[in-house]
Amino acid sequence: MMDKSINKKNVFSMLHTSLWKIKVIILEHFRRLKYKDLIQQNRKWINNHNGESCFIVCNGPSLLTKDLERISKKGFITFGCNKIYKLFNETEWRPTYYCFCDTSLYNNYKAEIDSLQLEKFIPLDLYDGNKSIEGLVNVFSRVPFQLFNNKPKFNPNLLGKFSEGGTITYHMLQLAVAMGFKEIFLIGCDFSFSWGIGPDGKYHEDPTIKDHFSSDKTKTDTIPDLYYNLQAYKSAKKYADKHNIKIWNATRGGKLEVFDRIDVDRII
Repeated sequence: MMDKSINKKNVFSMLHTSLWKIKVIILEHFRRLKYKDLIQQNRKWINNHNGESCFIVCNGPSLLTKDLERISKKGFITFGCNKIYKLFNETEWRPTYYCFCDTSLYNNYKAEIDSLQLEKFIPLDLYDGNKSIEGLVNVFSRVPFQLFNNKPKFNPNLLGKFSEGGTITYHMLQLAVAMGFKEIFLIGCDFSFSWGIGPDGKYHEDPTIKDHFSSDKTKTDTIPDLYYNLQAYKSAKKYADKHNIKIWNATRGGKLEVFDRIDVDRII
């Protein structure tokens, strides 16, 4: 009797998840129809940096403002995300492109993010009906999962749908590749958090670990899932290797070892 009950719960859970996935796919389909003209405007970004190099700036505790200043002086194109603006009072550097995709983060810091005078890239599901940021952003379509496969698929298609990797870094990587960059440097990508699902797929909590360069944090921040992030990064590397694109990890320390390491001082 117990086994039958458990099986029924598993079947119900799988059915519920499948229906939710179908719902998300349908909603995104209609958003793409509604904002098809905006999506087509992304043509101007495709290969607009063909063959160039760039930095993707993540918000890990290893991030240093002096590195951002040096990156800026070298003239690198940069991608910034989320609460990177918390550093703006400490540096003249500003990201060339600013990205965010986390719903809870946006809800918590909406006024600050909306007011940023930067070239923004946000997902359609956050743009949908949001009049406060209309006219200041570029949109991209995304799918938060693979319908029949839980492994993230790297899909740098600005006219199609970016794949979800559980981190804005994955969207920025897809955006950078879509723009034609052939050498991409990650910095501040520490790949460690004080709480969340670790690379081993198990929940971990260690209050001694610092999450970001900023101590600003809310209880509603999305739980980090490093296991899923790891699968995404492996997918990105596989795509990059196949298409003659080099993704370097220029982070000072950290725990991400998917990409080849390079000393940031050697670059800047």
